Amino acid sequence: MGYKNLITYQQAEEIQDLTEEFCQRFYPGREYLRQRDQMNQAARSHKQNIAEGYTFKSTKSYIKLLGVSCGSGKELLEDYKDYARQKGIEVWQKGDRRLEGMRRGRWERRERRARGARGERRERGVRGVRRERGVREERGEDGRWRLPLTPSNSSDPSYPVNYMIDLLTRNNYLLERQIKSLEEKFIKQGGYTENLFKRRLRERGREGQVRLAYILVAGIIVLIGIVIGVNSLNKKGAQTKTYKSKVSNFKVNVPSGWQVQEDVLGNVTLTQQRGEGKDGQCMINIAEPRKIAKDVDLEKWVRTYLSQRDERFDYDLEQIDFKGYEKGVKIYIKNNIYQGQSWYFLKKEDQVFVFKAWKYQEGEGNCEDWLRRIVE
Repeated sequence: MGYKNLITYQQAEEIQDLTEEFCQRFYPGREYLRQRDQMNQAARSHKQNIAEGYTFKSTKSYIKLLGVSCGSGKELLEDYKDYARQKGIEVWQKGDRRLEGMRRGRWERRERRARGARGERRERGVRGVRRERGVREERGEDGRWRLPLTPSNSSDPSYPVNYMIDLLTRNNYLLERQIKSLEEKFIKQGGYTENLFKRRLRERGREGQVRLAYILVAGIIVLIGIVIGVNSLNKKGAQTKTYKSKVSNFKVNVPSGWQVQEDVLGNVTLTQQRGEGKDGQCMINIAEPRKIAKDVDLEKWVRTYLSQRDERFDYDLEQIDFKGYEKGVKIYIKNNIYQGQSWYFLKKEDQVFVFKAWKYQEGEGNCEDWLRRIVE
C-alpha cells in the first residue's frame, strides 16, 4: 500500500511497537492497567489514522485524520514526558551526543532496509549506544520494533524514554508539515467533490445545466447541514443500543460514538471515541454489582468499602439521586492514581452498582450527564 512508504507511517508503526513494549516493561502491574491502555490506544490512533486518511479520495478528510493522528501523537508524547518528570529522568536536549547517536543509527538502518539489505546481515548497533551480549536488536525476527535499552542495565528507562520523546517529536513535526502541504494543495487544486463537479460541467457544457449543477450543490450543502444537525442531536441525547454484560447480570445504554470493552472479571469500560468540540472526552468504568443487605446504610457501606482497599483515599462525599435507584453516593477523589475521578455508588434493592467516571481529554462537558444517560 502507498501509505506504507510514508516516513510518518513507518515511524508511527515503530512508535506503536515500542510503546507496547515500554508499557509492559516499565508500567507493570494492575495499578497501571489504565495507563497502559491509554498509551497503547494513543499509539494505535497515531498510526491507524495515517493509513485510513491516505485511502480517502477526499483531501479534506485526509487532512482531518492526519490532524487526529498528530493529536494522538502529542498526547502520547506528553505521557512519556510525564514519565520522565515523575521518575526524575533527564530529558536530553537537541545536540546531545547520545541523542544524535540514536538518530543516526535509526536512519542508517532505515536506509539499508530501503536498499534491500534487511535480513541479509546482522544490523550494527546504534552509534553512541553500546549493547550488551543477549540484548535484543531494535527489530526482531517477527518484524516488531524493539526498545533501545541502556548499556549494562536493561531496566534503566532513561534511553527508551528519551528515544521515544525524540521519535514522537520528529514524527509530530513531519505530520504538521504534511498537513500544511495538503492544505496548500487543497487551496490551489480544490477538493475531490469540487473537481468531480468541474469535470461533469465541462462534459455537459450547457449553461442551463451549469446552473442546475450549482443548485444541486447548494441542495447537497443544505442536506449535509441537516444530517450534521441530526447527528449532533443523536450524540447529545439518543442511545443507539443496549449492552448486556457477559459476566454479570446488568445492562447499560450505550450512546452513539462510544466504545464498549469488558474484561473477564465483568468490568465494563465505556470510552467516548470523539468529544463534541470543546466538551472533551469521557471514560466510564462499570464494576460487577456487589451484594449487600437491603437495610444497610449506603454511605457507611461506601466509607467501609474505601477503607478496606489497599490505597489511601482523600475524597469528598455527597448524596446524589439517580432515576431508577433507591439511593446514591458520589465521591470525588483528590489523591493517588485515581485523582480527579468521580465514583458513583448506586443502590437498588440488595445490589450496589459502582461507576467510575473521568475525563481523558479536558473540556467543558460533564461526565455525570453522560453517566445519567447510560444508566437511568
